[in-house]
Amino acid sequence: MAPPDPPVFSYGFALISLVLLGIQRFLYKVSAELRCDTAPVTFAFMGTVTALAVLSFLLRGAPVENGCFLLIVGAVNGFAFFAATTTTMEALKHLLAAVVYPVARLNVLVVVIFSVIYFKDRFTLLQAAGILTAVAVIALLTRREASDTGGESRNRRKGFAFLAVSLVSGAAAAISSKFAAGDTDLFAFMALSYGFGTLLSILPGGVFRRTGPAGMRRRSLALGFAMGIFNFAGFFSFLKALQGGPLSLVAPITGLHFVVSIVLSALLFRESLTPFRVAGILLTIAAVFLLQF
Repeated sequence: MAPPDPPVFSYGFALISLVLLGIQRFLYKVSAELRCDTAPVTFAFMGTVTALAVLSFLLRGAPVENGCFLLIVGAVNGFAFFAATTTTMEALKHLLAAVVYPVARLNVLVVVIFSVIYFKDRFTLLQAAGILTAVAVIALLTRREASDTGGESRNRRKGFAFLAVSLVSGAAAAISSKFAAGDTDLFAFMALSYGFGTLLSILPGGVFRRTGPAGMRRRSLALGFAMGIFNFAGFFSFLKALQGGPLSLVAPITGLHFVVSIVLSALLFRESLTPFRVAGILLTIAAVFLLQF
C-alpha cells in the first residue's frame, strides 16, 4: 500500500475542495432563485458525476477490491448525500443562504465528535471552544429567523425542518467518505455513491414529471450538469485529502466552502447581510477554525 500523502499535500486538496464545493453549493441557491424543480436538477447533477466517475474508473483499469464493503459504503454515502442535497435546495426556497449554509455546515460538529470517538483523533480545549461557538451560531441564526408569525413563519419552520435533515445527512456523508477513502478505489466509490443518488432521484418519477415549461426543464437539467462538474472535481479533492489527513481536520477545512456560497449569493442576488447574519457567519468561521486545533 502506498504511504499516505504528506499533510501539506492533503490539506492542499482540502483547500481546492473548499473552493470548488463552494461554487457548487452556490448553484443550489441559483436553483432555488430560479424556482427549478429539485428532481431534474438532482438527476442531472448526480448523473453527471456518476458518468464522469465511471469513465475515470474504466480508463484507469484498476481492479475492484473489497467489493462488498465498497457496495455498502457507496450505498450509505449515496443515500446520505442525496438527502443532504435535496433538503438543502428545498431549505433555500424558504430561508436565506446566509442562514442555510452556515447552519448546514455545522454538521462538522457531528463529524468531529465521531472522529474523536471512533478514529481516536486528538480532542483539544480549542475544539471544545469550537463546539460551544458552533452552538452559539445555531442559536443566533435560527432564533431571529424563526421569530415571525403567520404564513411566512410556517414557511420558515418548513425550511428549518429541511435544514435539520441536511445537517445530519451531510455528517453521515462525510463520515462514510472517510471510510471509503482509506479502503476503496476513489473513482469506483464515487461511481457507486452517485449512481445510488441518481437512482433515488428517479424512483418517485419526479424527474420525468413536467411541472413547468420546457425551457425551465432544460434550465434545470443544465444547472444540474454544472453542479456535477464542480462536484466531481471538488469531491475527488475531498477524498484525496482524506487519504492523507484526519477527518477531524479535513472536514472543518472543507466546511468553510459555505463562505464562498454566501458571498456569491450576496453579490449576485443582493441578499441582505444583517448584523446578526454577519455575526453568525464570522462565528461559524471561528468555530470551523477552532475545531481543527
